[in-house]
Amino acid sequence: MGVSSTVQAVGAFPRNKGLAPFTPKACEGIGRGLKVIPIPKAVLTADHHGRPACHYCGPCWQGCDSGSKFDSLRVFVLAAQNTGRLHLIPNARVRHLEAGPDGQLKTVHYFGTEKRAWQELRAKAFVLCPGAIESAHILLNSKMANSSGLVGRYLSEHLYASVSAHLPQLMGRKIANEDGSGLYSFIPDCTKNWRGTKFIRGYQIFPMGGAGEFTLVGNQIPGNGTDWMEAIRNYSTAGVSLMFQGEVLRYRDNRIELDPVLKDDAGIPAPTYFYEWHGNERAMFKDMIEVGNEILHKAGAEMLPNRNPHEYGHSIHDVGTARMGKDPRNSVTNPWNQSHDVPNLFVNDGAPFVTAGNQNPTLTILAFALRSSERMVRLMQNNTWTD
Repeated sequence: MGVSSTVQAVGAFPRNKGLAPFTPKACEGIGRGLKVIPIPKAVLTADHHGRPACHYCGPCWQGCDSGSKFDSLRVFVLAAQNTGRLHLIPNARVRHLEAGPDGQLKTVHYFGTEKRAWQELRAKAFVLCPGAIESAHILLNSKMANSSGLVGRYLSEHLYASVSAHLPQLMGRKIANEDGSGLYSFIPDCTKNWRGTKFIRGYQIFPMGGAGEFTLVGNQIPGNGTDWMEAIRNYSTAGVSLMFQGEVLRYRDNRIELDPVLKDDAGIPAPTYFYEWHGNERAMFKDMIEVGNEILHKAGAEMLPNRNPHEYGHSIHDVGTARMGKDPRNSVTNPWNQSHDVPNLFVNDGAPFVTAGNQNPTLTILAFALRSSERMVRLMQNNTWTD
């Protein structure tokens, strides 16, 4: 993949080593034992396996023309296609999976959107990896792999808060393209230093700033005309913010179900969501706001009004709908992402997570998927689906 990282181990963040890290321009020791370190990014700081190093042309979330940012299509799918053994079927929408008389999964039924016709495929093994929501959606539509009754349950994501301000020392400076590749530094979870009994688990902090595409202050300054425009111009280079990403605890009733009425244009029942935060998340959010204000006040910032938590679904870090475990009675998959009920079915996205943690899930999903794939190959070579 090519991950720029650091060998430092701080708080709950593990020791690791990848490509040379992006160097953050930020201070350390800003209070409460917090420490700023380079953020692990699947963005190249050096040429790697035929892909060029990042040249900081713009925000990564708008896409990457050079291929310096990892994505599965450019890295994994193209590599698989080059083997000559990959057959892609685009514009296909899976309705359900079907098992044979022996209980093994045999067929996937899908709707081809170009010909608008139902089709099917047969295979020895199946891997679901469309994301935690859609994996659970397909399994619920299939009435499969759910002897525990937990498919779709324990849905989780991340709790977000943000605190924004302006630094007077950055006002009125020369406008420059500072979009870069997004976040370069972060503060790992060190909340154990102060959380006490207020809440359990923790959060990490992402400092952000620079002259971005939009100014934070545009709707905060009253007035009009040239004076108003000049004020916005002066403030536009001084915006800073702290974004907080916290762990939402696992709750059985946070879930998806099949909607009893709503269907798509192919007649596939849609998923419907049931999700809420509890007391622990509300206490964590309150602490995020307090810590954010403390840090920015110490930096001499002019504060902007605090905001409420970001809405549900903001993080798109959905996990937990086919949780892993050793006991089939209280889990959907085993420790290798393999279905307890249907052994030739693997779920290699975020669905097997048992907790969201406070870290971004992508690298862990990839690690689990690699581990799961190695097991699948080994079992197929031994002509068995059990050890």
